[in-house]
Amino acid sequence: MTKFEYQLPDEYRLDQQLQEFSRNLGIESQAYDSEHFFTDREELALFFRGKKTLLMESFYRHMRRKHKILLEEGKPEGGKWNFDQNNRKKWNEGSGIPAQFFFHKNVNETFTRIKNSGIHSIGKVDPLRFSWPVTRSESLKLLHHFCENLLGHFGDFQDAMDPDEIYLYHSRLSFSLNSKLLSPKEVIHTVLKKWKVNTDKIGINQIEGFIRQILGWREYMRGIYWMSMPEYGVCNKLRNKNHLPDFYWNADTNMNCLHHTIKNSLDNAYAHHIQRLMITGNFALLTQTDPDQVDAWYLY
Repeated sequence: MTKFEYQLPDEYRLDQQLQEFSRNLGIESQAYDSEHFFTDREELALFFRGKKTLLMESFYRHMRRKHKILLEEGKPEGGKWNFDQNNRKKWNEGSGIPAQFFFHKNVNETFTRIKNSGIHSIGKVDPLRFSWPVTRSESLKLLHHFCENLLGHFGDFQDAMDPDEIYLYHSRLSFSLNSKLLSPKEVIHTVLKKWKVNTDKIGINQIEGFIRQILGWREYMRGIYWMSMPEYGVCNKLRNKNHLPDFYWNADTNMNCLHHTIKNSLDNAYAHHIQRLMITGNFALLTQTDPDQVDAWYLY
């Protein structure tokens, strides 16, 4: 081997390990950026340089302009950049959700290997009927299912919760995005294509709300991470030191929203953005929980 080439990882620890490995090889090495984000690591830091606040909405509008997404003659389609006010409908059982699309894959061989290696993770797994996509073709099928059956009401109920509905109209595409089976560009281009030929059936608040999660929040949080590491990993500005309640590990609490949200995560290794932000994350913040313990739970 005369040259070592690798794709930049999206974890600081791995980044440092690969840099050290490259230095010790004694041959030429080169790192390449990932196609699984719209931005490179430094773009957000450069955008906010000299600005007083790190407002996500400002960065989101920058991304919309740069990539010409939901723009009409340089202005936002629909007359507004953000339709969040239209995306807070109360869920009711009569709204009707199409059947979720699961794969029921036999992953027993992989499951046994992971179990024998002593690797622990959150979520209960039926290795004979694994429900998540594990290949690119399966991920594309799940994307197609979202566009055909769920996109039309995603924005309406993206902030809703119901104890009997785990996923509502959420896409369940984060697994495929984070494991790099899908790129965010193809996801956004696919949903835009679906919307443009169905504008009479899919309101702009549905498509904008979905795009904001990927082009806005996903890119923004990744940029904040790289702008702030390694200090971010030990940051505790509020000096919170309280113990994470034991019910985060067993869902044994009389607080209804916390019980259902935590049980969902423990059973399905899943929580949508409102459950993470407004329920489990918000409670940990209000109770001044040690952020290292919060990290340990979210990253388990």
